[in-house]
Amino acid sequence: MKKSRGSTLAELVIVLAVVSIMAVMVTTFSVLCNGWSQIGIQRYQLVQDQRTASQVVHEFVSYFDSEDYVITSHNPHNLTATLRSDSSVSYTLIYEDNVLRYSLPDKEAAYPVGHITDLIFTLQKPLNADNLLVRCMVYYNLPAVNMQRASISGSYVVAVATRSGS
Repeated sequence: MKKSRGSTLAELVIVLAVVSIMAVMVTTFSVLCNGWSQIGIQRYQLVQDQRTASQVVHEFVSYFDSEDYVITSHNPHNLTATLRSDSSVSYTLIYEDNVLRYSLPDKEAAYPVGHITDLIFTLQKPLNADNLLVRCMVYYNLPAVNMQRASISGSYVVAVATRSGS
């Protein structure tokens, strides 16, 4: 019987080919996973930005929903709540440069909302009603992560009905 001393050249070539194929598969999979994780992170941040915008609008309008204040929107990018008894006292909610800023009598806050591209406020007073409907159109954009995926843009409405007419 003849003893084998090592592997043949053909066996080495086959092993190298299998290892090369596996390396390509692992690299491709890791690149795909990185793209998927980036998309997941962006979508999570978009949901957080949308939630922040909705909460800020609701908090601002709810705080000033009384007979003591008048809510107006002289500019589509902001809301103003003015004290009825003293028009020099006013508080604003404004969107500019991807930041929502607002002031209340007891606090001021600023929230970065990176994926929100615009906020448009409109006020509607239904016929034969004492209340006011504050509509906030929120526009957003998710940029493309890679060349295979297009950016995602859209809009939605945040609406808050007040109990008192302004």
